[in-house]
Amino acid sequence: MQAVADRRARRSRPAPPAGRDGRLRAGVFVDYWNFTLAHRRTSHDRRGDVWQVDWTRFPAWLVEQAEVELDLGSALEYAGTTVFTSYNPDNPNSVRHKNWVDGFLRRQRQMRVFMYQQQRQDATRCANCGEEVDACPKCDAPLVSYQEKRVDTGLAVRVAEAARDGTQDVIILLTADMDLIEAVESARRAGCRVVQAAFPPGGSGFGRLCDAVIDIDAGRGEISR
Repeated sequence: MQAVADRRARRSRPAPPAGRDGRLRAGVFVDYWNFTLAHRRTSHDRRGDVWQVDWTRFPAWLVEQAEVELDLGSALEYAGTTVFTSYNPDNPNSVRHKNWVDGFLRRQRQMRVFMYQQQRQDATRCANCGEEVDACPKCDAPLVSYQEKRVDTGLAVRVAEAARDGTQDVIILLTADMDLIEAVESARRAGCRVVQAAFPPGGSGFGRLCDAVIDIDAGRGEISR
């Protein structure tokens, strides 16, 4: 019942004013690994298989769903997708991801991709005492980890800029990262409607801060390949 009440409250908020041509513009913003990990987890939990997203159709489908969830009729115009992702140069699977991004994703219509190299960290710290450990105490193998940098910050900045500059009236966010709450609040203060695209019930805390939520898994038949 609370979820229904939240949804009704979100839909009761006034729509942003239309642009000079009478259309509202919707931009899609993607935290790629946050989205992908949620996708894999949900697919395994529900069916045991991970269906593949067709990125040639996915952004347009998201815009159509945002129209429905915000009760805007057919007023939304697709204004492009911005993707933030990263890769580990020492991991063959991650390098294949980079090649897919460069060879396919960047070539899609109105697609802008920011790719960052993950930063190697040659030591780790004990969570209890804070001591740095650079090798396994049992086998003496080096302890190496990689950290994703700049993705959250870059995504937050681009969302805030799109809202401030008026290039988007509706922002569709593919993330459940609570670090982006301030970006959502900033966009809404600027007059934008913010829609989260997620895999409910995952990300529900983030979704309650937005004007609507799109269930991506519900569109599997339309956006899978």
